[in-house]
Amino acid sequence: MKDSDYAHLYNSNLDALIEKIIFVYEKFFDEEINEDFKDLFLSLSHFCDPELYVQFVSRHLSFKKSNSLLQIILITMKNSILKIEAERLLLLLPTFVDYLFEFLAHHTSDVRKLAVFCIVEIYFILGNDFEAYLNHLNQSQRNLINIFYKKKLQDKI
Repeated sequence: MKDSDYAHLYNSNLDALIEKIIFVYEKFFDEEINEDFKDLFLSLSHFCDPELYVQFVSRHLSFKKSNSLLQIILITMKNSILKIEAERLLLLLPTFVDYLFEFLAHHTSDVRKLAVFCIVEIYFILGNDFEAYLNHLNQSQRNLINIFYKKKLQDKI
């Protein structure tokens, strides 16, 4: 088998694997972040196609999920988003951006913070193409995103 065959097999089974991992996580480790599961998600996000990873884990973005699981998903999503080309990210965006915006009002500050970081990364990659999405946020949320966006711009200089 060629490497591309292995990659295809890996990616085609990724969705089922993520489903199973999330099921086990919710059953046994729902309350606090389990570092082993976090490492597992980080490994998955690192080795698989970033578009597929974001597509698959974004299905699990919901207020019904535990705070710890949401944090792990958002951390790994952010890492994968950084690897996606702008044109591809624009196509993928409608599948998950509304969840990120909803998480700006989440009752847990860590989830809110990670949502901000994801949104800022998307804004940094897409630039003006993302502003139409930002118009769905209220003024204080846009201000928050702009503060972190400007900070990221300064850090890049």
